[in-house]
Amino acid sequence: MPSLHYLISLLVLISINLNFYSCLTPEQIEEVKRIVEVDFMSTNLIPGVGLSVVGPGENGDEVSYANGYGLQDVENSIPVTNKTRFGIASVTKVSLSK
Repeated sequence: MPSLHYLISLLVLISINLNFYSCLTPEQIEEVKRIVEVDFMSTNLIPGVGLSVVGPGENGDEVSYANGYGLQDVENSIPVTNKTRFGIASVTKVSLSK
């Protein structure tokens, strides 16, 4: 299982990198899926992930892509969707502490 620091770093890097590509092409979306499902989830044994891409739009910042990958409940085979809410508990302490 990857460390919490690794996961937070990866999510921050993904959010920074994808922020510049708010208008994703179909090819970029397929590459994002491959990175999330193969490179990230499979390698680190993560059951489910939610991903959204936010960028400038006509009315301010807009979500240009949102998708869920994997399962939010492994026992009951409930998939992650773009509406799934994840509890983060005290995860922010790691990124905000000195």
